[in-house]
Amino acid sequence: MLIAVTSHLGPLGRRPTGAWLGEVSGFWHEMVEAGLDVDYASPRGGDPPIDPVSALLPGESKDAFVRSGERQRLMESMRSVDVDPSRYDAIFFAGGHGALWDLPSDPGLVLATEAIWRAGGVVAAVCHGPAGLLEPKDAQGRSLLEGRRATCYSNFEETLGGMAGKVPFLLETSMKERGARFEKAMLPFMQHVVIDGRLVTGQNPASARGVGRAVAELLGATPRVSPGVKRVERQPSSIERR
Repeated sequence: MLIAVTSHLGPLGRRPTGAWLGEVSGFWHEMVEAGLDVDYASPRGGDPPIDPVSALLPGESKDAFVRSGERQRLMESMRSVDVDPSRYDAIFFAGGHGALWDLPSDPGLVLATEAIWRAGGVVAAVCHGPAGLLEPKDAQGRSLLEGRRATCYSNFEETLGGMAGKVPFLLETSMKERGARFEKAMLPFMQHVVIDGRLVTGQNPASARGVGRAVAELLGATPRVSPGVKRVERQPSSIERR
């Protein structure tokens, strides 16, 4: 399992940006429970910038992420151009506003995504992570998003958060321009996961673990409890299946 994160620090208005830590740790949490191995990659490699707001928010998955030493592994992410996609059954793009700047145009991640998809693997993303899905093509040369159901951090959520005029583009709009059959939750910031075959997308940070569970299921993994991760009672999510 490959987790891809941004290397873009910002600025976003008057503050730095980067990857959203809870999306990385939430997805990782589900991978660990399912017994799946995880590696990390970013456009520049090394320690990816973490959105400072996301670092301050509490979360069980984030605590476990740090206690287990996984935060150190994230700090040693490989450069995207060094990724060998044949080693992975799936790729997941974590969000954070920084993803809008470098994930769409990163050649290493585009090639890795295309290779994993064409080999029958799973491609997943959450929140602003679907920015990494804008450029990859399928074997027929069409956008991976064309004609497929998908979601991301919506234009409305961007507006409510005061970021619509500060980001380089609106992700929902760009996904629709590539032919995605866009869907979103009835209310903003609610957990919402869309599964269309081997494509799994989540709308916002609250959807990270739901995306992880869907990916684990698609890979046929059996959930388990691992050291440093406490199983918690799960709440129903708005997961839609084709």
